[in-house]
Amino acid sequence: GFFEFKFQNCSDLGMVLAAGLWNLDMDLLRLSLWKPDFNTKSHKNSFAQVWLLIIELPQEYWSARIILAIASTMGTLIALDRATL
Repeated sequence: GFFEFKFQNCSDLGMVLAAGLWNLDMDLLRLSLWKPDFNTKSHKNSFAQVWLLIIELPQEYWSARIILAIASTMGTLIALDRATL
């Protein structure tokens, strides 16, 4: 869905936009500036959140550096659960 947020000042808006994606209880919120003539019915979302399961990865490769390298081949890594490392 779509939401509209109004800010008291440009400084607050800039701070929120600079944070990029917001992780809300494992759901993502992506914010962007309003565009003239924006139509929610014709807008197509170009991003999808996916969970990547790496099966049978030998334990010697369980390091943040290696897991990040593997995940980066699929797209931008948003979060890594604590149990993984």
